[in-house]
Amino acid sequence: MAAIVLVAILFISNWKTSTAELGPEKDKAGKETASEAADIISEEDFLKSVFANIKSPAYVIGAVNNTDSAAMQVKAMAWAKEANTPALYYYLKERELNEKSELSEITLFSRDAVFNSVSIPDAGQSNFIAGLAKKWMDKGLKKSPEHIPLLNALIVYQSQFVNQPMQFLATLRKTIALDSMNEETNLIHINLLKTSGQLPKAIEKCKKLVSLQPQNSLWTFQLSETYAMMGDSTNAKTFLDLAIKQSRTKNLKE
Repeated sequence: MAAIVLVAILFISNWKTSTAELGPEKDKAGKETASEAADIISEEDFLKSVFANIKSPAYVIGAVNNTDSAAMQVKAMAWAKEANTPALYYYLKERELNEKSELSEITLFSRDAVFNSVSIPDAGQSNFIAGLAKKWMDKGLKKSPEHIPLLNALIVYQSQFVNQPMQFLATLRKTIALDSMNEETNLIHINLLKTSGQLPKAIEKCKKLVSLQPQNSLWTFQLSETYAMMGDSTNAKTFLDLAIKQSRTKNLKE
């Protein structure tokens, strides 16, 4: 669970500030719109974009063209990581999956790719990698429709790359219904509320979680942070001090 929460926190730190309000988008007549996912560029345009500003070794081009060995593919992925080119890394990584891939492999790729695609600065590259992640999320959820780690990844995709709030709200409700105390799901929910400016609702959500898990410093920290965002320094300090105390007590017990 700690690893999952860490992933969520790393993702949240890169959350797009353009997250839509947590409610249905409506047109002038008051009807909900049906906005689709962000446009995904072609594979050719994606590769042109990736290689526009980088100089790569020949074996990387070979990996992209599928002319090198599996060992060179791995080497190319390592180079992409070292060169801080996540879009290329996930493009190559996706090739390791196939129809016989285990759910664990699909989940690992889907989550890693969509969480990190949010922080790719180039919108075209970001959307392309998120699209690859979504393809495998769908395959994974077909195998296991109630797989919470994949559902959390789907919430991220729908909230960050699809301009249709009711989609991710439906997925969020489903996931919370499956496990109302899942830390990652609740963290995602809290931060959707924060980034959409719904701070009073975020406070309400945090207070509910604190009441359900009074010794869990994660929720107290979130409550403190939300009060700070509201400019309430008194409550922010009160709950920060409590969270630190809770965390120290937990560490002593362990």
